[in-house]
Amino acid sequence: MIAPKRKRFRGAGRKTSFGYDATVDKGRRQPPKARTSSGDFELPPRTRSKLVATARDQMQNLSLVSWMIRKHVAYVSQFNLLSKTGSDALDAALEKRFRRASSRDEFDIAGRHSLRSAMYVNETGKAVDGQAFIAAVRGGFCQLLESDLIARPDDIPKTWAEKVDPHGLVKDQYGKVIQYCRCTWDKDGRKLMFSGMVKRADMLADSGTFTRPSQTRGISPLASALNTFRDLYEGWEWTLLKIKVHSLCGVAIKRDALTDGIPTTAYADSDIDTEGEETAANRTAMEVKDGLMQFDLDPGEDVDLIESKTPNSAVIPYSEMMIRAALLAFDIPFTAYDSRGTSFSAVMADRAEYEKSISVKREDNIDFLAKWSAWKLDQFVSESPALARLISDAGLTVPEVADLIEWVPDGTPWMDRGKEIKADADAIALGTDSRQRQCKRRGLDFYKLATERSEEESFMRANGITYTVGNPGSETPPDPNVEETE
Repeated sequence: MIAPKRKRFRGAGRKTSFGYDATVDKGRRQPPKARTSSGDFELPPRTRSKLVATARDQMQNLSLVSWMIRKHVAYVSQFNLLSKTGSDALDAALEKRFRRASSRDEFDIAGRHSLRSAMYVNETGKAVDGQAFIAAVRGGFCQLLESDLIARPDDIPKTWAEKVDPHGLVKDQYGKVIQYCRCTWDKDGRKLMFSGMVKRADMLADSGTFTRPSQTRGISPLASALNTFRDLYEGWEWTLLKIKVHSLCGVAIKRDALTDGIPTTAYADSDIDTEGEETAANRTAMEVKDGLMQFDLDPGEDVDLIESKTPNSAVIPYSEMMIRAALLAFDIPFTAYDSRGTSFSAVMADRAEYEKSISVKREDNIDFLAKWSAWKLDQFVSESPALARLISDAGLTVPEVADLIEWVPDGTPWMDRGKEIKADADAIALGTDSRQRQCKRRGLDFYKLATERSEEESFMRANGITYTVGNPGSETPPDPNVEETE
């Protein structure tokens, strides 16, 4: 018996697979990946060094990358302390002490960076290298460590050689990092030398960019855009070189094919002996007179200026498209780079989306600042009995005070102050926002502003100075300190 032929169902010119086409190699593009591995295995130390070196090179030599990193870091790294213990005396004492502890002489053991500067440099390291570290060291100081300085050096002691993995970490059975291998550069700055081990409790900041749970070392977001930036850089270099080459040939003299004579550099009144024959050469003369180029042309000759026509009209739109794609590595909207031809509402929408995307990155820095302020607060109390009394008088414990210290991001810059203030005022009037939240978004303390305004108004009343509360032309709210008269 002959078996019937099976029917093949075809759709859009291909067999129905009932699977995922992305896993099938059809020979029209790069084949699908066939293997998975841990995040740390995909970027071993040697390959990681290449990636970090390439990213640093791009930041040092391409202003677009440098600007992008600065833009990102400025938004996510700067914070202000806000103490809300309920005691004015305690809040003032804490702010004064933390301000002094934030100076470079008290914060950085190397004496180079204040707290704000250290946050900026540390965030830059996270953006470019993928990860950066801040360790607590003796005397209440902090030490900034680049990504390179947590590693497994060649001279690691035998007692640690079996415990430290290739990335310079000691992990428990769950993959939790419990110690870090700290290194220093040798005198030539080229080879890593063993410096010591840092406990997890002493590593106040080890954050970076992580995309997989198995990762123990962060990877720079620049990794996805480095080739694009390199192509842009090289393309711009070649385009500029082409323009320069075209600029070397400024004028073209065009002659009719039937024109007598062999082209030379002789002048019109020169005679040239060609193969023993005396001929009168008709040649073009050029001179600059009164700032103008003048040509003495023969019949059949013409002058044309060589125009580079570079860059091609398609180069600029294509470059902009590549820049748009590259900026997405840090979620930076293209309107931050070039807002020409874009409406104000579109710019505001882009900024709102960007601030949403960086909220997690800000939280990493807030986590470090909370650890640092709690660590320093214990030190302050142990050194200052007066501060300990203020905490006791406020009915608080030291851990409770640490929880009441808040780190607020620097304010978002105004795009259009008038429009934004009006929108904020409308939101407060409708009950969809509060003054405290609006102030925090601008990096301000509402209670400080209220106190300062109260002091100003008291001073003006005492000195008979007329002032208005509210916008000019609007209804002025009654002053509670002035009695109404019939």
